[in-house]
Amino acid sequence: MSIPDVSNPSVRVLILQCRDPDDPMAGHEITCIKKKFQNTTNQVIVHNVVQSAPNQALLDTDAIIIGGSGAYSVHAEECRHWVEPTCQFIEQALKQELPGFGICFGHQLLGRVLGSEVVTSRDHTEIGTVELDLTNQGTDDPVFGKLPNRFTAQTGHSDHVQTIPSGTILMAQNDLVKTQAFRIEGTAFYSTQFHPDMTGAQARERYIAYHHKLQAVTPSATVEEAEKFELDRDDACTLLGNFIEHVADKKSPA
Repeated sequence: MSIPDVSNPSVRVLILQCRDPDDPMAGHEITCIKKKFQNTTNQVIVHNVVQSAPNQALLDTDAIIIGGSGAYSVHAEECRHWVEPTCQFIEQALKQELPGFGICFGHQLLGRVLGSEVVTSRDHTEIGTVELDLTNQGTDDPVFGKLPNRFTAQTGHSDHVQTIPSGTILMAQNDLVKTQAFRIEGTAFYSTQFHPDMTGAQARERYIAYHHKLQAVTPSATVEEAEKFELDRDDACTLLGNFIEHVADKKSPA
């Protein structure tokens, strides 16, 4: 796995985290994301949307990354009090044409903002290392186009965006989930159902921490299932580096 060197210029990154503050995987997620930037000189700010609604001042950034969630669903009533203001914040970011990247739960939030339904489905649940195919548009994309046409990624979800949102371009898909990755047309705002923030080893750590919660939806989600996350099959882990590199390039003087 070759991660791009995106050290110049410095990029200010806002990470919106969607986890309980005492979640032991909250720090794990931030560490995983930062490692994918490799040699950057990024200025990273983390805001937990479960604790407090994101405010307008946070929009003064170069890029937004919306993270995953260990226990939440975007359509759950008990999450509505923080999901709604987070969606409003994402809408403002889109109006300002800020670059962004949604990961798993972040992908589902973006799908909801763009008018697609997010559904819970055992038939579309994925746990482990998966193979995905770039679309023709993905192959030509400055961020996704650096991947192999068929690439591997780590994933773990029971919810998914049911249809490709209007105004987006499909980047990648597989047979089980057709909405694996998209980009909002005319922008540098990307989104993936899978986890480009995690290697197989990192995904095993996170899965073991959450498997008891996954069992409520997928009874087969045992500790032993962590081995479904394969080691050294981490093609997608270059994506966040590619994304930040793309943002940095856009900041550079012509």
